[in-house]
Amino acid sequence: MEDSLKLVITSDNHLNRYYDRLPPARLAERRRWLRQGFQAAVEFALDRGAHLFLQAGDLFDTPDPRNAEREYVAREVARLRAHGVAVVGIGGNHDTPKQRTEHGGILPQSVYARLGGLHLLTDGSLPTLTLELAGQHVCIGALPWIPTRLAGEDPLAEVDWRPAGSINLFVFHHSIEGHIYPGANEAIVQRASLDRLAAAQLVVAGHVHEHAYWTTGRQTVVIPGATERLTFGERHTPGFVYVELTPGGVERLEHISVPCQPRRDLALHTWTLQAEGDDLCAAALRHIEAAAAPDLLLRVRLSGPIRREDYRALDLRRLWECGMERAFACEIDTSGLVIEDALGLRMAGGVRVSQREALETSARALMDETDDPAERALLAEALAAVLACYEQGTPA
Repeated sequence: MEDSLKLVITSDNHLNRYYDRLPPARLAERRRWLRQGFQAAVEFALDRGAHLFLQAGDLFDTPDPRNAEREYVAREVARLRAHGVAVVGIGGNHDTPKQRTEHGGILPQSVYARLGGLHLLTDGSLPTLTLELAGQHVCIGALPWIPTRLAGEDPLAEVDWRPAGSINLFVFHHSIEGHIYPGANEAIVQRASLDRLAAAQLVVAGHVHEHAYWTTGRQTVVIPGATERLTFGERHTPGFVYVELTPGGVERLEHISVPCQPRRDLALHTWTLQAEGDDLCAAALRHIEAAAAPDLLLRVRLSGPIRREDYRALDLRRLWECGMERAFACEIDTSGLVIEDALGLRMAGGVRVSQREALETSARALMDETDDPAERALLAEALAAVLACYEQGTPA
């Protein structure tokens, strides 16, 4: 009987993720939540006697993680290697520098590779690693993340990979046709292009946070998914994948779920709040107090028509402070509010009634677009300076 190659696959751990409105102690706690998924994958690999631990990109949320996260990963990689588990990884769109001049184009994982703790598949157009594992000649090929790939491009369009192993694996960090983010404007692997990897019994795709898999002939394609929910729009069950693989294909595949920090999306419509008999702010505060819990990530979405004077009386900062006092974190979303004029006519949805809020919204949008904590901090300082000038009525 053939020996099975036992491997644990994880992706999109996003260690060191930054949250600009969290106090330092809560940010540290949130980052501990992010570590739990990766930790669970390591523990599972050790418990099952895995031969291979594969990380399919976005181990870190940025190319320059804090030393605390670097040291944590070093410790876990050392544990795996001490138990004879081969550790293989690639870069993702978050932990790969966006240009060669940034960090010299070097991934943060490179330090582990230089010290012999990790096989990092990054150099060359189709780097391939050959290992002897579980009595099998195992070839692991990769398509490294390249930031300059254009939207609409198929990263596998020109791939010609011809491994010679008894077991062949291929890994990349891209969306696959039919498994993409809504509105994704990026390079996407076409399903038909997976035929170029016909020699691979297993194809692994990081990047998309929702787990999926399918089998065609002897080839299985696995999207391991993320180990934590990172946004309110995500509904997936976080986890990692355990596979037993032979030259004939996948013999066993399990998605192992891991706990995630609880989230709640609290939708409050102005009609509902007005029906409660008192001012909108007091009604909203009651809903927030009832919904909040110490570990909860809470988003309060206000929507519906609102008179201009009622909007001015709606103390958004007070709502946010209430949420932050009673929940782990809170954000107030007012994009669904529609301002009515004195005649009851409604302006376009989401129109702001003050320049101050427009400035804050623009700055927050810029902060959300960058992965660089230093850039976020600079934007926050600039926003504070502009708002100070605005409040004093002086030129910025």
